[in-house]
Amino acid sequence: MGNWNAFVFTLSILPAGLLAMWYFVPFYRSLGSISAYSYFEKRFGRWARLYASVFYLFTQICRSGAILFLLAVPMNVLMGWNIPIVVTITGLGIVLYSQKGGLKSVIWTEALQGAILVGGALICLIVLYWGMPEGPEQAIKICLEHNKFSLGSFDGSLVESTFWVCLIYGMFTNLNNFAIDQSYTQRYCAAPSLKEARKSAFWGSLLTLPVNFILFLIGSGLFAFYYINPGDLPEGIKSDFVFPYFIIHEMPVGLVGLLIASIFCAGMSTVATSVTSSGTIILTDFYSYMFRWCSRYVPSRLSMPESKEKPRCAGSYCRCGITHSNCTSDQAHRLVGHTPIRPHQSQYRNQHSAHIPDRIPARTAIK
Repeated sequence: MGNWNAFVFTLSILPAGLLAMWYFVPFYRSLGSISAYSYFEKRFGRWARLYASVFYLFTQICRSGAILFLLAVPMNVLMGWNIPIVVTITGLGIVLYSQKGGLKSVIWTEALQGAILVGGALICLIVLYWGMPEGPEQAIKICLEHNKFSLGSFDGSLVESTFWVCLIYGMFTNLNNFAIDQSYTQRYCAAPSLKEARKSAFWGSLLTLPVNFILFLIGSGLFAFYYINPGDLPEGIKSDFVFPYFIIHEMPVGLVGLLIASIFCAGMSTVATSVTSSGTIILTDFYSYMFRWCSRYVPSRLSMPESKEKPRCAGSYCRCGITHSNCTSDQAHRLVGHTPIRPHQSQYRNQHSAHIPDRIPARTAIK
């Protein structure tokens, strides 16, 4: 399309985030479950929870594969690296630090990766626009002449990609993400309080606007740059390869590494979120049911921490939920206020298993 019509999708994130802040965040924290799909079981039965979980996992597998491939393509263009090798090494690295550090490591690495991504994008934007013969004004003028800043038609057509179609589509898609995506809902539960969880949802949606604005400016700037320098771009080059080509041939040598790091950060942060959320779903929705008595330390319900003393316990639970090899059964029982079961008690438990509740009550306090 070549204009900013897709940016309308980004504009819909803020109202969706506001709705999530006031409705979805307190709802999921009141459930007392780290799984986004536990409510389906309560309303419709076990089959509904499994159905949603299975297709969520399939979605994350496809999504992660596509992102890793798109991450490897620039590396192939920039450095000549083999795409399968880049995908394999990057994927293993993400899984390793996600498994070792749990949700806490993913949150902190994403914060650092976000800073590197924004820094690299800003430097690229400055080099691109101030590298024009007549300065940034020339790039903006060329983009305006070719209608590159257009948000799309404001007609009432429903069969074309108009402003309204993109806005409605973005609202539903973003509400879907905020409402039922495990990678979002587990962060609502990991926050130390309802206030902090709401703040996270608000700022997460708000900061998406300037970041995407910068990225769209880079895309428009690339059009203007190669519009006045058509001979610098190889004939027949695909659109996906234009930005990597610009980095290699136009960026100062010392900044190329920063741009490569920014590209890696953009992909790794997204895949790491998919890894942790998928691990949580597998553990809570499948493993704890299939091997119930082998995994007594996996609680299906959890009270959300509200005081300053309790977030550490919730963080430990998230770590247990995603990487249960990092905590013992006794530690996990203590997190949910249960007395750990000793070996000499196992016979009694087996004899009276019918009286043992399948779920930990939501009112159980973390001690």
